[in-house]
This record gives sequence, C-alpha cells and structure tokens, in this order.
Amino acid sequence: IVTSFVMRDAGYSNRTLTLRVAGVETVEVMGDFTDWEPRALTRLGRDLWEITVPIMPGIHQVNVRLDKGKWRPPPGMPSMRDGFNGDVGILVVDEDR
Repeated sequence: IVTSFVMRDAGYSNRTLTLRVAGVETVEVMGDFTDWEPRALTRLGRDLWEITVPIMPGIHQVNVRLDKGKWRPPPGMPSMRDGFNGDVGILVVDEDR
C-alpha cells in the first residue's frame, strides 16, 4: 500500500514524484501529463520510489499502479470519477517560481 505521495519542483517545469510503498517490485504512474502512458518509477531504497517528469502548471489527473495491479488514485489526494468507470487523483501544480 502506498503510504505517501509527494511532488516537488525539479526546475524547468519538471516535477519529481516520490512514493513510499513497501513490498512491491514495480511502481508506475500515468496521467494526462504522460499522455496516459505508464512510466516506471525508480527504486531508491527498500520502500522509496521516484520519477522526474515534465508537468506544466495546472490541474492534472494521475493514477499509480503497483506490481501491474489496478490503477488507483494516489493516497491523500482528492479524486474524481473518470470517463471509464474508474477513479483518478487530482494533482494541482502551481506556477513555477
């Protein structure tokens, strides 16, 4: 189970997404900012996973998947129904400073 999902600025409209999840072999993210193509996160430790992707300021939809399971909204994030009978997380990205 994902215990945290954090986004931080990585410069030039890039954002680093960091997830904490233990006991899995793969973690993927996809959203409107990846054209809904899954992107694999890199394992940085026993339960730390990370990826840096371009995400422009605005409101975005995002989901995560563990070990090729079901796509789900990240925990602690507002979510909404998508157009395919599922849920997506709502990720708000502020303007670069």
